[in-house]
Amino acid sequence: MAKRAPLDCGPHATKRQRTEFPQDKLPSLGELVLGGRCSEAKILLSRQRAAIDERDQDGMTPLLQAVGLKNAKMASILIENKASLEVRDLEGRTALAIAASNGCIESTKVLLAARANLEAPDYSGRTVLNLAACNGELKILELLISEGALMEARDAEKRTVLQTAGCNGHANIVRTLVMRKASLEAVDSSNETALIISARKGHAPVVKTLLEMNASAFHILEHKNAHGFSALSCSSCSGHFDVVNLLLAAGGDIESRSNEGFTPLLCASCGGRQEVVSLLLDRKAKIESFNNHGDTPLLLTALKGHKDVAEVLIQRGANLEAKERDGMTPLMVASLEGHDKLVKTFLEAGANIEASNNGGTSLMCAVFQQHKKVTELLLEHKAFVDPRNTDGDSALKLAARDRNRHLAEILLDAGADFLMKNAWGVSVIDEVFHNLRAARNTQNLEQEWELYGLISLFTFHPRALPKHRELLVPRFMTELVPTSQEQLMRRELLSEIRDAVDHVMGAGAQKWMPKEFVRIVSTSIFEYVDNCCVVLREISRHVNSMSM
Repeated sequence: MAKRAPLDCGPHATKRQRTEFPQDKLPSLGELVLGGRCSEAKILLSRQRAAIDERDQDGMTPLLQAVGLKNAKMASILIENKASLEVRDLEGRTALAIAASNGCIESTKVLLAARANLEAPDYSGRTVLNLAACNGELKILELLISEGALMEARDAEKRTVLQTAGCNGHANIVRTLVMRKASLEAVDSSNETALIISARKGHAPVVKTLLEMNASAFHILEHKNAHGFSALSCSSCSGHFDVVNLLLAAGGDIESRSNEGFTPLLCASCGGRQEVVSLLLDRKAKIESFNNHGDTPLLLTALKGHKDVAEVLIQRGANLEAKERDGMTPLMVASLEGHDKLVKTFLEAGANIEASNNGGTSLMCAVFQQHKKVTELLLEHKAFVDPRNTDGDSALKLAARDRNRHLAEILLDAGADFLMKNAWGVSVIDEVFHNLRAARNTQNLEQEWELYGLISLFTFHPRALPKHRELLVPRFMTELVPTSQEQLMRRELLSEIRDAVDHVMGAGAQKWMPKEFVRIVSTSIFEYVDNCCVVLREISRHVNSMSM
Protein backbone atom coordinates (compact mmCIF):
# COMPACT_ATOMS: atom_id res chain seq x y z
CA MET A 1 0.00 0.00 0.00
CA ALA A 2 1.34 3.47 -0.92
CA LYS A 3 2.32 5.63 2.03
CA ARG A 4 -0.08 8.49 2.65
CA ALA A 5 1.50 11.92 2.23
CA PRO A 6 1.26 14.15 5.29
CA LEU A 7 -1.22 16.98 5.23
CA ASP A 8 0.76 20.18 4.64
CA CYS A 9 -0.33 23.07 2.46
CA GLY A 10 1.81 25.68 4.14
CA PRO A 11 4.73 27.68 2.68
CA HIS A 12 7.11 24.73 3.14
CA ALA A 13 4.85 22.16 1.40
CA THR A 14 6.07 20.44 -1.71
CA LYS A 15 4.43 21.05 -5.06
CA ARG A 16 3.00 17.50 -4.95
CA GLN A 17 1.42 18.10 -1.54
CA ARG A 18 -0.19 21.33 -2.69
CA THR A 19 -1.59 19.46 -5.69
CA GLU A 20 -2.94 16.53 -3.60
CA PHE A 21 -4.51 18.73 -0.91
CA PRO A 22 -5.91 21.86 -2.55
CA GLN A 23 -7.33 24.44 -0.14
CA ASP A 24 -10.97 23.77 -1.03
CA LYS A 25 -10.72 19.99 -0.50
CA LEU A 26 -9.11 19.79 2.95
CA PRO A 27 -10.65 17.14 5.24
CA SER A 28 -12.51 18.54 8.23
CA LEU A 29 -11.23 18.20 11.77
CA GLY A 30 -14.10 15.84 12.56
CA GLU A 31 -13.10 13.54 9.69
CA LEU A 32 -9.51 13.47 10.93
CA VAL A 33 -10.68 12.65 14.47
CA LEU A 34 -12.90 9.82 13.22
CA GLY A 35 -10.00 8.47 11.20
CA GLY A 36 -7.56 8.73 14.10
CA ARG A 37 -5.18 10.91 12.03
CA CYS A 38 -3.48 12.71 14.93
CA SER A 39 -0.52 14.29 13.12
CA GLU A 40 -2.72 15.69 10.38
CA ALA A 41 -5.22 17.01 12.92
CA LYS A 42 -2.40 18.79 14.71
CA ILE A 43 -1.27 20.47 11.47
CA LEU A 44 -4.84 21.46 10.60
CA LEU A 45 -5.39 22.99 14.03
CA SER A 46 -2.36 25.21 13.52
CA ARG A 47 -4.25 26.77 10.60
CA GLN A 48 -7.98 26.46 11.56
CA ARG A 49 -8.17 26.77 15.32
CA ALA A 50 -11.65 28.36 15.19
CA ALA A 51 -13.18 25.00 14.10
CA ILE A 52 -12.05 23.09 17.19
CA ASP A 53 -15.45 23.20 18.93
CA GLU A 54 -17.61 22.86 15.84
CA ARG A 55 -20.39 20.26 16.23
CA ASP A 56 -21.35 17.62 13.72
CA GLN A 57 -24.92 16.60 12.87
CA ASP A 58 -25.07 14.44 16.04
CA GLY A 59 -24.09 17.37 18.23
CA MET A 60 -20.57 16.02 18.90
CA THR A 61 -17.50 18.20 18.96
CA PRO A 62 -14.09 16.78 17.93
CA LEU A 63 -13.10 16.35 21.60
CA LEU A 64 -16.28 14.45 22.42
CA GLN A 65 -15.69 12.26 19.38
CA ALA A 66 -12.09 11.55 20.31
CA VAL A 67 -13.01 10.59 23.87
CA GLY A 68 -15.88 8.44 22.63
CA LEU A 69 -13.42 6.59 20.38
CA LYS A 70 -11.02 6.16 23.35
CA ASN A 71 -8.31 8.05 21.50
CA ALA A 72 -6.38 9.67 24.35
CA LYS A 73 -3.65 11.02 22.04
CA MET A 74 -6.17 12.87 19.88
CA ALA A 75 -7.93 14.17 22.99
CA SER A 76 -4.59 15.51 24.28
CA ILE A 77 -3.90 17.34 20.98
CA LEU A 78 -7.36 18.93 21.04
CA ILE A 79 -7.00 20.01 24.67
CA GLU A 80 -3.57 21.55 23.91
CA ASN A 81 -5.32 23.57 21.23
CA LYS A 82 -7.86 24.93 23.72
CA ALA A 83 -10.80 22.60 23.02
CA SER A 84 -13.60 23.32 25.50
CA LEU A 85 -13.85 20.84 28.36
CA GLU A 86 -17.39 21.96 29.22
CA VAL A 87 -19.18 21.13 25.96
CA ARG A 88 -21.81 18.38 26.28
CA ASP A 89 -23.33 15.73 24.06
CA LEU A 90 -27.07 15.27 23.55
CA GLU A 91 -27.34 13.51 26.94
CA GLY A 92 -25.59 16.36 28.72
CA ARG A 93 -22.33 14.45 29.24
CA THR A 94 -19.00 16.25 29.22
CA ALA A 95 -15.86 14.71 27.72
CA LEU A 96 -14.82 13.49 31.19
CA ALA A 97 -18.23 11.87 31.72
CA ILE A 98 -17.96 10.06 28.38
CA ALA A 99 -14.46 8.84 29.21
CA ALA A 100 -15.63 7.55 32.61
CA SER A 101 -18.64 5.80 31.02
CA ASN A 102 -16.53 4.15 28.33
CA GLY A 103 -13.85 2.95 30.72
CA CYS A 104 -11.01 4.80 28.98
CA ILE A 105 -8.60 5.49 31.83
CA GLU A 106 -6.00 7.16 29.56
CA SER A 107 -8.51 9.76 28.33
CA THR A 108 -9.73 10.21 31.89
CA LYS A 109 -6.20 10.99 33.09
CA VAL A 110 -5.69 13.47 30.24
CA LEU A 111 -8.92 15.28 31.11
CA LEU A 112 -8.21 15.28 34.84
CA ALA A 113 -4.76 16.73 34.15
CA ALA A 114 -6.48 19.51 32.23
CA ARG A 115 -8.64 20.13 35.34
CA ALA A 116 -11.96 19.00 33.85
CA ASN A 117 -14.98 19.49 36.15
CA LEU A 118 -15.44 16.39 38.34
CA GLU A 119 -18.95 17.27 39.47
CA ALA A 120 -20.58 18.39 36.20
CA PRO A 121 -23.91 16.49 36.02
CA ASP A 122 -25.54 15.24 32.83
CA TYR A 123 -29.20 15.91 32.03
CA SER A 124 -30.21 13.05 34.38
CA GLY A 125 -28.24 14.59 37.23
CA ARG A 126 -25.49 11.92 37.12
CA THR A 127 -21.99 13.07 37.94
CA VAL A 128 -18.86 11.52 36.48
CA LEU A 129 -18.54 9.27 39.53
CA ASN A 130 -22.17 8.16 39.17
CA LEU A 131 -21.54 7.18 35.56
CA ALA A 132 -18.39 5.24 36.41
CA ALA A 133 -20.30 3.35 39.13
CA CYS A 134 -23.24 2.73 36.80
CA ASN A 135 -20.99 1.12 34.18
CA GLY A 136 -18.84 -0.85 36.60
CA GLU A 137 -15.59 1.01 35.88
CA LEU A 138 -13.73 0.30 39.12
CA LYS A 139 -10.28 1.69 38.17
CA ILE A 140 -11.75 4.94 36.90
CA LEU A 141 -13.94 5.20 40.00
CA GLU A 142 -10.90 4.84 42.26
CA LEU A 143 -9.02 7.42 40.18
CA LEU A 144 -11.89 9.89 40.41
CA ILE A 145 -12.21 9.44 44.17
CA SER A 146 -8.48 10.00 44.58
CA GLU A 147 -8.93 13.25 42.66
CA GLY A 148 -11.62 14.38 45.10
CA ALA A 149 -14.91 13.30 43.47
CA LEU A 150 -17.81 13.36 45.96
CA MET A 151 -19.13 9.89 46.87
CA GLU A 152 -22.39 11.37 48.18
CA ALA A 153 -23.21 13.18 44.94
CA ARG A 154 -26.78 12.38 43.83
CA ASP A 155 -28.52 12.04 40.50
CA ALA A 156 -32.02 13.22 39.55
CA GLU A 157 -33.57 10.37 41.58
CA LYS A 158 -31.48 11.40 44.59
CA ARG A 159 -29.40 8.24 44.37
CA THR A 160 -25.85 8.24 45.66
CA VAL A 161 -22.93 6.53 43.92
CA LEU A 162 -23.33 3.50 46.23
CA GLN A 163 -27.01 3.17 45.34
CA THR A 164 -26.22 3.47 41.64
CA ALA A 165 -23.61 0.71 41.86
CA GLY A 166 -26.00 -1.50 43.84
CA CYS A 167 -28.81 -0.94 41.36
CA ASN A 168 -26.57 -2.13 38.52
CA GLY A 169 -25.18 -5.13 40.39
CA HIS A 170 -21.51 -4.10 40.66
CA ALA A 171 -20.45 -5.83 43.90
CA ASN A 172 -16.76 -4.90 43.53
CA ILE A 173 -17.59 -1.20 43.32
CA VAL A 174 -20.01 -1.50 46.25
CA ARG A 175 -17.24 -3.08 48.32
CA THR A 176 -14.81 -0.30 47.38
CA LEU A 177 -17.32 2.42 48.25
CA VAL A 178 -18.26 0.85 51.59
CA MET A 179 -14.58 0.52 52.49
CA ARG A 180 -14.25 4.25 51.75
CA LYS A 181 -17.08 4.96 54.22
CA ALA A 182 -19.93 5.53 51.76
CA SER A 183 -23.21 5.81 53.68
CA LEU A 184 -25.33 2.65 53.65
CA GLU A 185 -28.28 4.50 55.14
CA ALA A 186 -28.59 7.15 52.41
CA VAL A 187 -32.00 7.05 50.73
CA ASP A 188 -33.22 8.12 47.30
CA SER A 189 -36.44 9.90 46.34
CA SER A 190 -38.40 6.68 47.04
CA ASN A 191 -36.80 6.36 50.48
CA GLU A 192 -34.90 3.27 49.32
CA THR A 193 -31.44 2.39 50.60
CA ALA A 194 -28.76 0.62 48.55
CA LEU A 195 -29.85 -2.67 50.17
CA ILE A 196 -33.49 -2.29 49.16
CA ILE A 197 -32.58 -1.29 45.60
CA SER A 198 -30.18 -4.20 45.08
CA ALA A 199 -32.62 -6.65 46.74
CA ARG A 200 -35.46 -5.54 44.49
CA LYS A 201 -33.21 -5.94 41.45
CA GLY A 202 -32.11 -9.40 42.58
CA HIS A 203 -28.38 -8.68 42.84
CA ALA A 204 -27.43 -11.36 45.39
CA PRO A 205 -23.65 -10.64 45.38
CA VAL A 206 -24.32 -6.97 46.15
CA VAL A 207 -26.77 -7.85 48.93
CA LYS A 208 -24.25 -10.27 50.40
CA THR A 209 -21.50 -7.62 50.28
CA LEU A 210 -23.70 -5.00 51.98
CA LEU A 211 -24.70 -7.42 54.74
CA GLU A 212 -21.13 -8.65 55.36
CA MET A 213 -19.60 -5.17 55.50
CA ASN A 214 -22.22 -3.52 57.67
CA ALA A 215 -21.77 -3.73 61.43
CA SER A 216 -25.40 -2.69 62.01
CA ALA A 217 -27.00 -4.97 59.41
CA PHE A 218 -30.18 -5.27 61.47
CA HIS A 219 -30.84 -1.56 61.15
CA ILE A 220 -30.69 -1.49 57.37
CA LEU A 221 -32.67 -4.75 57.18
CA GLU A 222 -35.60 -3.08 58.90
CA HIS A 223 -35.57 0.07 56.81
CA LYS A 224 -38.66 0.51 54.58
CA ASN A 225 -39.24 2.48 51.40
CA ALA A 226 -41.96 5.07 50.84
CA HIS A 227 -44.61 2.32 50.44
CA GLY A 228 -43.50 0.52 53.60
CA PHE A 229 -41.73 -2.39 51.89
CA SER A 230 -38.54 -3.74 53.43
CA ALA A 231 -35.70 -5.31 51.44
CA LEU A 232 -37.16 -8.75 52.21
CA SER A 233 -40.61 -7.75 50.98
CA CYS A 234 -39.20 -6.23 47.78
CA SER A 235 -37.13 -9.31 46.94
CA SER A 236 -40.08 -11.60 47.76
CA CYS A 237 -42.34 -9.66 45.44
CA SER A 238 -39.79 -9.92 42.62
CA GLY A 239 -39.17 -13.62 43.25
CA HIS A 240 -35.41 -13.43 43.92
CA PHE A 241 -34.95 -16.68 45.84
CA ASP A 242 -31.22 -16.27 46.61
CA VAL A 243 -31.70 -12.73 47.89
CA VAL A 244 -34.65 -13.76 50.08
CA ASN A 245 -32.54 -16.58 51.52
CA LEU A 246 -29.69 -14.17 52.32
CA LEU A 247 -31.98 -11.66 54.00
CA LEU A 248 -33.73 -14.32 56.09
CA ALA A 249 -30.35 -15.70 57.19
CA ALA A 250 -29.31 -12.18 58.21
CA GLY A 251 -32.40 -11.80 60.40
CA GLY A 252 -34.89 -10.03 58.15
CA ASP A 253 -38.39 -9.70 59.63
CA ILE A 254 -40.53 -12.36 57.92
CA GLU A 255 -43.73 -10.63 59.08
CA SER A 256 -42.73 -7.09 58.12
CA ARG A 257 -45.80 -5.22 56.89
CA SER A 258 -46.06 -2.52 54.22
CA ASN A 259 -48.32 0.52 54.40
CA GLU A 260 -51.15 -1.59 52.94
CA GLY A 261 -50.40 -4.55 55.20
CA PHE A 262 -48.46 -6.75 52.75
CA THR A 263 -46.06 -9.22 54.38
CA PRO A 264 -43.28 -10.93 52.38
CA LEU A 265 -45.53 -14.01 51.96
CA LEU A 266 -48.40 -11.88 50.66
CA CYS A 267 -46.00 -10.17 48.25
CA ALA A 268 -44.66 -13.47 46.93
CA SER A 269 -48.16 -14.96 46.61
CA CYS A 270 -49.46 -11.93 44.75
CA GLY A 271 -46.51 -12.07 42.36
CA GLY A 272 -46.84 -15.81 41.73
CA ARG A 273 -43.40 -16.63 43.16
CA GLN A 274 -43.81 -20.33 43.98
CA GLU A 275 -40.24 -21.04 45.16
CA VAL A 276 -40.18 -17.99 47.40
CA VAL A 277 -43.59 -18.89 48.85
CA SER A 278 -42.31 -22.37 49.72
CA LEU A 279 -39.16 -20.90 51.28
CA LEU A 280 -41.11 -18.43 53.42
CA LEU A 281 -43.50 -21.15 54.59
CA ASP A 282 -40.51 -23.33 55.48
CA ARG A 283 -39.29 -20.43 57.64
CA LYS A 284 -42.67 -20.35 59.45
CA ALA A 285 -44.31 -17.39 57.74
CA LYS A 286 -47.96 -17.01 58.78
CA ILE A 287 -50.05 -18.64 56.08
CA GLU A 288 -53.21 -16.79 57.12
CA SER A 289 -51.68 -13.32 57.32
CA PHE A 290 -53.83 -10.69 55.65
CA ASN A 291 -53.42 -7.17 54.32
CA ASN A 292 -55.55 -4.09 54.97
CA HIS A 293 -58.18 -5.36 52.49
CA GLY A 294 -58.47 -8.71 54.25
CA ASP A 295 -56.68 -10.61 51.48
CA THR A 296 -54.86 -13.77 52.57
CA PRO A 297 -52.13 -15.33 50.42
CA LEU A 298 -54.67 -17.77 48.93
CA LEU A 299 -57.09 -14.95 48.11
CA LEU A 300 -54.34 -13.06 46.30
CA THR A 301 -53.41 -16.11 44.23
CA ALA A 302 -57.09 -16.49 43.34
CA LEU A 303 -57.20 -12.88 42.25
CA LYS A 304 -54.08 -13.17 40.07
CA GLY A 305 -54.69 -16.73 38.83
CA HIS A 306 -51.46 -18.30 40.12
CA LYS A 307 -52.46 -21.98 40.13
CA ASP A 308 -49.06 -23.39 41.13
CA VAL A 309 -48.81 -21.06 44.15
CA ALA A 310 -52.39 -21.88 45.17
CA GLU A 311 -51.55 -25.61 45.15
CA VAL A 312 -48.56 -25.01 47.46
CA LEU A 313 -50.71 -22.98 49.86
CA ILE A 314 -53.49 -25.57 49.86
CA GLN A 315 -50.99 -28.37 50.56
CA ARG A 316 -49.66 -26.33 53.49
CA GLY A 317 -53.17 -25.99 54.94
CA ALA A 318 -54.40 -22.60 53.74
CA ASN A 319 -58.03 -21.88 54.59
CA LEU A 320 -60.19 -22.40 51.49
CA GLU A 321 -63.08 -20.49 53.08
CA ALA A 322 -61.17 -17.38 54.17
CA LYS A 323 -63.06 -14.22 53.24
CA GLU A 324 -61.76 -10.82 52.26
CA ARG A 325 -63.29 -7.51 53.28
CA ASP A 326 -66.28 -7.87 50.92
CA GLY A 327 -66.99 -11.44 52.04
CA MET A 328 -65.63 -13.26 48.99
CA THR A 329 -63.86 -16.62 49.27
CA PRO A 330 -60.95 -17.73 47.04
CA LEU A 331 -63.37 -19.76 44.88
CA MET A 332 -65.61 -16.74 44.39
CA VAL A 333 -62.67 -14.49 43.52
CA ALA A 334 -61.30 -17.01 40.99
CA SER A 335 -64.79 -17.36 39.47
CA LEU A 336 -65.17 -13.61 39.19
CA GLU A 337 -61.78 -13.30 37.47
CA GLY A 338 -62.44 -16.22 35.10
CA HIS A 339 -59.51 -18.42 36.21
CA ASP A 340 -61.11 -21.75 35.24
CA LYS A 341 -58.07 -23.91 36.05
CA LEU A 342 -57.81 -22.37 39.50
CA VAL A 343 -61.56 -22.80 40.04
CA LYS A 344 -61.14 -26.50 39.28
CA THR A 345 -58.25 -26.71 41.76
CA PHE A 346 -60.35 -25.14 44.52
CA LEU A 347 -63.32 -27.38 43.80
CA GLU A 348 -61.17 -30.53 43.84
CA ALA A 349 -59.69 -29.36 47.15
CA GLY A 350 -63.20 -29.20 48.65
CA ALA A 351 -64.05 -25.49 48.52
CA ASN A 352 -67.67 -24.66 49.37
CA ILE A 353 -69.34 -24.06 46.02
CA GLU A 354 -72.35 -22.35 47.66
CA ALA A 355 -70.41 -19.88 49.83
CA SER A 356 -71.84 -16.42 49.28
CA ASN A 357 -71.57 -12.77 50.13
CA ASN A 358 -74.99 -11.11 50.27
CA GLY A 359 -76.42 -13.93 48.19
CA GLY A 360 -73.81 -13.82 45.46
CA THR A 361 -72.32 -17.29 44.96
CA SER A 362 -69.41 -18.36 42.78
CA LEU A 363 -71.90 -19.09 39.99
CA MET A 364 -73.29 -15.56 40.24
CA CYS A 365 -69.74 -14.19 40.05
CA ALA A 366 -68.93 -16.19 36.92
CA VAL A 367 -72.18 -15.23 35.16
CA PHE A 368 -71.83 -11.59 36.17
CA GLN A 369 -68.47 -11.41 34.35
CA GLN A 370 -69.75 -13.69 31.52
CA HIS A 371 -67.15 -16.42 32.03
CA LYS A 372 -68.59 -19.34 30.09
CA LYS A 373 -65.97 -21.96 31.00
CA VAL A 374 -66.18 -21.21 34.71
CA THR A 375 -69.99 -21.28 34.60
CA GLU A 376 -69.98 -24.71 32.94
CA LEU A 377 -67.38 -25.98 35.41
CA LEU A 378 -69.39 -24.85 38.44
CA LEU A 379 -72.58 -26.40 37.08
CA GLU A 380 -70.72 -29.66 36.42
CA HIS A 381 -69.84 -29.68 40.12
CA LYS A 382 -73.54 -29.31 41.01
CA ALA A 383 -73.67 -25.60 41.83
CA PHE A 384 -77.22 -24.43 42.62
CA VAL A 385 -78.47 -22.96 39.35
CA ASP A 386 -80.90 -20.39 40.78
CA PRO A 387 -79.07 -18.50 43.57
CA ARG A 388 -80.29 -15.00 44.33
CA ASN A 389 -78.47 -11.84 45.32
CA THR A 390 -79.82 -9.24 47.74
CA ASP A 391 -82.10 -7.85 45.00
CA GLY A 392 -83.54 -11.27 44.33
CA ASP A 393 -81.95 -11.52 40.88
CA SER A 394 -80.91 -14.98 39.74
CA ALA A 395 -77.91 -15.99 37.63
CA LEU A 396 -80.22 -16.32 34.61
CA LYS A 397 -81.43 -12.77 35.19
CA LEU A 398 -77.84 -11.53 35.04
CA ALA A 399 -77.20 -13.42 31.80
CA ALA A 400 -80.40 -12.03 30.26
CA ARG A 401 -79.53 -8.52 31.35
CA ASP A 402 -76.28 -8.82 29.41
CA ARG A 403 -78.20 -10.37 26.47
CA ASN A 404 -75.84 -13.35 26.64
CA ARG A 405 -77.75 -16.13 24.91
CA HIS A 406 -74.97 -18.70 25.30
CA LEU A 407 -74.83 -18.34 29.09
CA ALA A 408 -78.63 -18.27 29.31
CA GLU A 409 -78.82 -21.53 27.38
CA ILE A 410 -76.22 -23.15 29.66
CA LEU A 411 -78.25 -22.11 32.71
CA LEU A 412 -81.53 -23.28 31.17
CA ASP A 413 -79.92 -26.64 30.35
CA ALA A 414 -79.07 -26.90 34.06
CA GLY A 415 -82.68 -26.19 35.04
CA ALA A 416 -82.80 -22.42 35.63
CA ASP A 417 -86.31 -20.93 35.99
CA PHE A 418 -86.93 -17.92 33.72
CA LEU A 419 -90.27 -17.16 35.42
CA MET A 420 -88.68 -16.68 38.86
CA LYS A 421 -89.30 -13.14 40.13
CA ASN A 422 -86.99 -10.86 42.08
CA ALA A 423 -87.72 -8.74 45.15
CA TRP A 424 -89.73 -6.27 43.02
CA GLY A 425 -91.79 -8.95 41.30
CA VAL A 426 -89.89 -8.76 37.99
CA SER A 427 -89.08 -12.04 36.26
CA VAL A 428 -86.36 -12.73 33.73
CA ILE A 429 -88.82 -12.67 30.85
CA ASP A 430 -90.32 -9.41 32.15
CA GLU A 431 -86.95 -7.75 31.89
CA VAL A 432 -86.28 -9.21 28.44
CA PHE A 433 -89.56 -7.80 27.09
CA HIS A 434 -88.88 -4.46 28.76
CA ASN A 435 -85.45 -4.28 27.17
CA LEU A 436 -86.87 -5.33 23.80
CA ARG A 437 -89.36 -2.47 23.84
CA ALA A 438 -86.55 -0.06 24.72
CA ALA A 439 -84.39 -1.40 21.89
CA ARG A 440 -87.25 -1.01 19.41
CA ASN A 441 -87.95 2.55 20.56
CA THR A 442 -84.30 3.53 20.17
CA GLN A 443 -84.00 1.55 16.93
CA ASN A 444 -81.04 -0.40 18.33
CA LEU A 445 -80.99 -3.26 15.84
CA GLU A 446 -78.12 -5.12 17.49
CA GLN A 447 -79.80 -5.28 20.89
CA GLU A 448 -83.13 -6.10 19.29
CA TRP A 449 -81.91 -9.24 17.50
CA GLU A 450 -80.08 -10.38 20.65
CA LEU A 451 -83.30 -10.04 22.65
CA TYR A 452 -85.33 -11.83 19.99
CA GLY A 453 -82.79 -14.63 20.33
CA LEU A 454 -83.40 -14.81 24.09
CA ILE A 455 -87.19 -14.89 23.61
CA SER A 456 -86.92 -17.71 21.08
CA LEU A 457 -84.58 -19.53 23.49
CA PHE A 458 -87.00 -19.21 26.40
CA THR A 459 -89.95 -20.20 24.21
CA PHE A 460 -88.54 -23.24 22.47
CA HIS A 461 -85.94 -24.57 24.87
CA PRO A 462 -86.48 -28.30 25.58
CA ARG A 463 -87.01 -27.54 29.27
CA ALA A 464 -89.70 -24.94 28.52
CA LEU A 465 -93.07 -26.35 29.53
CA PRO A 466 -96.09 -26.03 27.22
CA LYS A 467 -97.72 -23.72 29.76
CA HIS A 468 -94.70 -21.42 29.53
CA ARG A 469 -95.15 -21.21 25.78
CA GLU A 470 -98.83 -20.44 26.27
CA LEU A 471 -97.76 -17.51 28.48
CA LEU A 472 -95.03 -16.21 26.20
CA VAL A 473 -96.69 -16.31 22.78
CA PRO A 474 -99.81 -14.29 23.64
CA ARG A 475 -97.66 -11.79 25.49
CA PHE A 476 -95.46 -11.38 22.47
CA MET A 477 -98.55 -10.87 20.31
CA THR A 478 -100.04 -8.32 22.71
CA GLU A 479 -96.94 -6.24 23.35
CA LEU A 480 -95.03 -6.42 20.09
CA VAL A 481 -97.35 -7.71 17.32
CA PRO A 482 -100.76 -6.13 17.89
CA THR A 483 -102.44 -7.42 14.71
CA SER A 484 -102.10 -10.36 12.39
CA GLN A 485 -101.74 -7.88 9.52
CA GLU A 486 -98.63 -6.39 11.16
CA GLN A 487 -97.37 -9.90 11.75
CA LEU A 488 -97.71 -10.64 8.04
CA MET A 489 -96.00 -7.38 7.06
CA ARG A 490 -93.11 -8.10 9.39
CA ARG A 491 -92.57 -11.56 7.98
CA GLU A 492 -92.55 -10.12 4.45
CA LEU A 493 -90.08 -7.44 5.52
CA LEU A 494 -87.73 -9.99 7.02
CA SER A 495 -87.92 -12.01 3.85
CA GLU A 496 -87.03 -8.90 1.87
CA ILE A 497 -84.05 -8.27 4.14
CA ARG A 498 -82.77 -11.80 3.53
CA ASP A 499 -83.21 -11.38 -0.22
CA ALA A 500 -81.37 -8.06 -0.14
CA VAL A 501 -78.42 -9.57 1.70
CA ASP A 502 -78.28 -12.47 -0.74
CA HIS A 503 -78.30 -9.98 -3.59
CA VAL A 504 -75.49 -7.92 -2.08
CA MET A 505 -73.36 -10.97 -1.49
CA GLY A 506 -74.07 -12.27 -4.97
CA ALA A 507 -73.33 -8.90 -6.57
CA GLY A 508 -69.71 -9.06 -5.49
CA ALA A 509 -69.81 -6.77 -2.48
CA GLN A 510 -66.34 -7.94 -1.54
CA LYS A 511 -64.96 -5.73 -4.30
CA TRP A 512 -65.92 -2.56 -2.43
CA MET A 513 -66.27 -3.83 1.13
CA PRO A 514 -63.76 -5.79 3.28
CA LYS A 515 -64.53 -9.50 3.23
CA GLU A 516 -64.55 -9.86 7.03
CA PHE A 517 -66.92 -6.91 7.39
CA VAL A 518 -69.39 -8.39 4.90
CA ARG A 519 -69.24 -11.74 6.66
CA ILE A 520 -69.91 -10.26 10.12
CA VAL A 521 -72.70 -7.96 8.96
CA SER A 522 -74.46 -10.61 6.89
CA THR A 523 -74.18 -13.18 9.68
CA SER A 524 -75.62 -10.71 12.18
CA ILE A 525 -78.55 -9.84 9.90
CA PHE A 526 -79.28 -13.50 9.22
CA GLU A 527 -79.20 -14.20 12.95
CA TYR A 528 -81.59 -11.33 13.58
CA VAL A 529 -83.92 -12.53 10.81
CA ASP A 530 -83.85 -16.10 12.08
CA ASN A 531 -84.55 -15.05 15.69
CA CYS A 532 -87.51 -12.93 14.62
CA CYS A 533 -88.88 -15.53 12.23
CA VAL A 534 -88.75 -18.29 14.84
CA VAL A 535 -90.87 -16.24 17.22
CA LEU A 536 -93.24 -15.05 14.47
CA ARG A 537 -93.62 -18.58 13.14
CA GLU A 538 -94.77 -19.77 16.56
CA ILE A 539 -97.15 -16.84 16.81
CA SER A 540 -98.63 -17.78 13.47
CA ARG A 541 -99.06 -21.37 14.65
CA HIS A 542 -100.69 -20.17 17.83
CA VAL A 543 -103.08 -17.85 15.97
CA ASN A 544 -104.07 -20.62 13.58
CA SER A 545 -104.73 -23.04 16.42
CA MET A 546 -106.97 -20.44 18.11
CA SER A 547 -109.02 -19.87 14.95
CA MET A 548 -109.68 -23.58 14.38
